[in-house]
Amino acid sequence: MSELKFSQMYEDSDYLTAFDLMNQGTVELTVERIEKPKGLEIQGRKVDKPVIYFVGAKKGWVCSKTKMMELVLRFAPEAKSPAGLVGKKIKIMCDLNAKNPAYPGGRGPAIVVAK
Repeated sequence: MSELKFSQMYEDSDYLTAFDLMNQGTVELTVERIEKPKGLEIQGRKVDKPVIYFVGAKKGWVCSKTKMMELVLRFAPEAKSPAGLVGKKIKIMCDLNAKNPAYPGGRGPAIVVAK
């Protein structure tokens, strides 16, 4: 029997998870578009967050307001809105001990903006 990987556990998800990026180091992606879908649900919860889609990627990233602001400041400082990220290359990675309120103790795996 083969060992099940975290990324395989979540491969049916429409959205990028920290487990998709686990053990890949820093990943550089080009932003294709940013959408704010109505009625977005993740694990049965309604979510009011934008989704960033990348050129050549199968999944979009549901991005928090804080991470969106960090992306704009780091990769499109001249932009006046998140739309300024379209066409820009950004760098993200999996942090196994990031601030994440979904986990006990408030820390756990999350996608973070790479330095």
